[in-house]
Amino acid sequence: GFHGGLDLRSKVPEPVYAIHDGYIEIRDKPSSTAGKHIVVTQEPEVEPAESGEDETGVYVWNPSGKERKTQGIKTKYMHLSSFDVVDGQFVNAGEQIGMSGRTGRYKKDGVWMNVKPHLHIELYVKATKDSKYKIENPEKMLSRAGISMVRV
Repeated sequence: GFHGGLDLRSKVPEPVYAIHDGYIEIRDKPSSTAGKHIVVTQEPEVEPAESGEDETGVYVWNPSGKERKTQGIKTKYMHLSSFDVVDGQFVNAGEQIGMSGRTGRYKKDGVWMNVKPHLHIELYVKATKDSKYKIENPEKMLSRAGISMVRV
């Protein structure tokens, strides 16, 4: 279920695809709670408003399935076994970015445990230029990207 993101069942290794365009940030921390993970960030291009149109935006689908304009989206793909991209690279939606895995750990009854094979994905949305990113349920973005959701 949604607990700051979604846990999706995954074989290891299995390809992981970006659900939106954006720039890659690699976080290679296998022993952290997130393990090896990738952040993909897409923010509007900053251009002079010569056309008289509204400010640029990045579109996202909210849980009801309606599209809305935002000022940025980020997704985090956690517990990866490997990366197929490099830091700073631009990727398009649907492009393979890594392979699923079981890196990372969590604490249970005071003991650190290794995660089971799965992909944890989080979506963050920035409503206005001056606001901070806030976490949202990524379910609609995943279904729009054609990713089947078999939850853990």
